[in-house]
Amino acid sequence: MSRTDTLKSYGETLVDTGRTGLLAAIGAGDAAVDAAVTRSRAVFGTVRTRAEALPGEAQVQADLA
Repeated sequence: MSRTDTLKSYGETLVDTGRTGLLAAIGAGDAAVDAAVTRSRAVFGTVRTRAEALPGEAQVQADLA
């Protein structure tokens, strides 16, 4: 194997390894973003549910007073 072929082989191996790591990092980033979005939607839904419940609860408290 000539030097050129050896360097070409090493370069291809390095690119393949780097590509795998890069794709894994991007995939992990996507998973983290999806988890954060899901979590924030759940929190927002809870806050909205509580906010919608407050007017009725306030009316009940006013009726009891």
